[in-house]
Amino acid sequence: MKTPLYIVLLLILITARACTNDHQQPQRTEPTIDLVPLDTVKIQGSDLLLNRVSDVVIANREETLLALINEDTNEIIVFDTEGKHINTIGQAGTGPEDIGRVSAIGFHENENIILYDGAQDFIKKFNLSGDLVDLAPGILEDGMWIRAPRIFTRDSHIYLGIEEARDSGDDFWTSPTVAQLDLEGELVEQYGTYDPALEETGRFYKYANILLDESEIYTTHRTLPYIQVLDYRTGESKGRFGIQSDSFLISDEQIHLSDSREVRNQKNLERSFVGNSFASESNFYFYFFNFTEQYWEDSHPNSKQHFFMIYEKDDPWEAVGEIRLPYLPLHVNRSGVVYLLKNDDPDDFTVTTHQIMINQKHAPS
Repeated sequence: MKTPLYIVLLLILITARACTNDHQQPQRTEPTIDLVPLDTVKIQGSDLLLNRVSDVVIANREETLLALINEDTNEIIVFDTEGKHINTIGQAGTGPEDIGRVSAIGFHENENIILYDGAQDFIKKFNLSGDLVDLAPGILEDGMWIRAPRIFTRDSHIYLGIEEARDSGDDFWTSPTVAQLDLEGELVEQYGTYDPALEETGRFYKYANILLDESEIYTTHRTLPYIQVLDYRTGESKGRFGIQSDSFLISDEQIHLSDSREVRNQKNLERSFVGNSFASESNFYFYFFNFTEQYWEDSHPNSKQHFFMIYEKDDPWEAVGEIRLPYLPLHVNRSGVVYLLKNDDPDDFTVTTHQIMINQKHAPS
C-alpha cells in the first residue's frame, strides 16, 4: 500500500524543522564560577607583632595598600599587596593619639587611615608614619551608634553605617542606616531605611552594614539575603535586589536575651549571617557564612562555611550564582581578585589571592 503524498510531505516538513532547530544558536545555561589560585602572601616585617587580628580589611583607592586591626592592642597594621609591613599605627590608651577601641576603619585619600574610636567617641585620622593628623567629634552627641565596621570617604564626606540611639529597640526598623558627615565630623545628613522584611521583627542580628561603590551605597542586613541600593550623594533609593541562594539559611525562630549560650549557638546553626560585601568593576559580591559545630569547638574563622552570592552590576544586579569559598574573604579588588585568610596564626599569618572567574557556558550545538 502506497503512503499518501500528503503524509510524505508532512514527514519531510517535520524532519526539516527538527534539523533547523538542531542548528540554532546554542542556548545559555547557568554560568560556572571558579577560583583560580594566584599567590600566597605572608604578612612580614622585622618589627611586626600580630596577636588577635580582626576579619575587617580595608584598601586604599589605588589598591596598593591594605590595613587590618590588631584587636588586642588596638593597632592598625598597614601592609602592601605583596605582604610587606609598612607600619603599625596607634596604641591602646585613653589619650588623643591613643586608640580606645577601633569600631570602624577606612582609608581617607591614599595615605591616611581614618577610624572611629568607639571608646572615646572620636573620628581620628593618622598618616602612614603613625602621626595623628586630625581629630573630630564622634557621633554619640548626634544620637547615633556605629553599626558597620568600615568607614568610607568620598568628595570631602565621611560615610558611616549607623543606627539611631534609642532607649527602646521596639521600632528599630524605622532608623536610618547611613550617616553622611563632613571631614570635621559634623552631621550633614542621615538616610537609608531598614529592609521592609524586618518590620515588626525582633532586634537581634538586624544591624545594617554598608559598602560605598562608585556612585552607590549598598546596604545589607545581618540575617537577610537582600540588598538595598542608595545614591551616595542624595540618599535616594536606586533599587533593591537579592535572592535566597541554595546555601543561605533563614530561620523564623527568634533569639531571646534569656537564651543561654548553648541555646543561642544551636539556634544560630539554623540561620546564615551576612558579613562585609565587596564590589569589583563589574560584580557585587554578597558575602555570608554559616556557623558549624566545629566552629563552636575551636573558634577558627575557617571552621565556618563561607559563601559569595555574585550579582552583575550592569545588568543591573542580575544573579550570577553562588560559590563556596575555602577561607574567610578579606577583600575583593576592582579586577575581581579575592584575598582569603588561609591562616590567622599570628606567627604565620597567611593570605591567598584568587581570581574569581565567571564562565558563561553554552549548550552544545
